[in-house]
Amino acid sequence: MVFGQPPVSFPAGFCVVTTTNVPVFTLYSNGHELGAYELPVYSDGIGRAEQVALTPVAAKIDATVFAGAGVVIGFYVLAESNFQWRP
Repeated sequence: MVFGQPPVSFPAGFCVVTTTNVPVFTLYSNGHELGAYELPVYSDGIGRAEQVALTPVAAKIDATVFAGAGVVIGFYVLAESNFQWRP
């Protein structure tokens, strides 16, 4: 289980407590802390303004790929269903 803050009573087994805005999580086993672990953060060299500017482009590309996959799957389903088209 994953929690945003330490629970009042820990569940049996493993659970993880994450933090906001900090790439760290703490691992617990049966209520006992096993350790805090830092997640890697990679700098891609792109600033916040560039990310915001590229978001619409990325969304359009995602939508195009998703729609293309839907068309291919749709044609496959039609072909397998023995659909007969008569103009």
